[in-house]
Amino acid sequence: MGPLLIGLAAGGHPRWNFVSLVIAALAGFLLMQPSTIAAKALSGRRPRSDLRPALQWMAIYAFVCLLGVTCIVQAGDAHVLGLAAPGLLVFGAYLWLVFRHAERRQRAMEMLAAGVMALAAPAAYWAAGGKDYPGPWVLWVLTWLQSASAIANVYLRLDQRRWARGRPLGERLAAGRRTLVHHLLGLAAAVFFVAIGQAPPLTIAAFAVVLVDAVDTVLRPTPGARPAAIGIRQLAATGAFVLIMAAAYCLA
Repeated sequence: MGPLLIGLAAGGHPRWNFVSLVIAALAGFLLMQPSTIAAKALSGRRPRSDLRPALQWMAIYAFVCLLGVTCIVQAGDAHVLGLAAPGLLVFGAYLWLVFRHAERRQRAMEMLAAGVMALAAPAAYWAAGGKDYPGPWVLWVLTWLQSASAIANVYLRLDQRRWARGRPLGERLAAGRRTLVHHLLGLAAAVFFVAIGQAPPLTIAAFAVVLVDAVDTVLRPTPGARPAAIGIRQLAATGAFVLIMAAAYCLA
């Protein structure tokens, strides 16, 4: 939903076809869960009795997605659907990994999937009447960089759960190098796009906020933290990023 809201704010002219885009995107996202269950049932990782309800839910979500796509085409925005092609390829690759029992901790696949989901930003930009170039692709790059940074941050927090308390600063910095690099790259990209006039100045603040959260994660690890707490904290950081980005484009 973050890329969709940012794209809507950047497009600046909400139309009813944006609702169709949200419905299609949400149904496509929800389709992942029953598809994963079906792949596990077919590979013997779940009971075969799970296959039938999984297929039923797959059919429901696919039908809802098709309705949204039909409305998008009728509204004259068929070109937006081209952005779904990379998503189908990555989705197929993910299901293959599930079938092969190899989907866990596939960081490269998750980063790639984040880039696919970030395509919702240019899709929403066009659906909201945006016309400028390279505006939609700037949105895509920025939202992908933030999503990749969030993934790196979550991996670090999950690793920190197993740490003993009182680790030396050097070890904490070494363990957090990847997430810090991701966040600094995002901030550098924001500064670059603002400098060349392709992003509003407040974009820098959005990336600065999530960088501060990442630095806090590195310097103040929380051994034994529950996964739910980790997820809620990351959701709060990402939510702040989305709100600031949306405000940046609304005020531009």
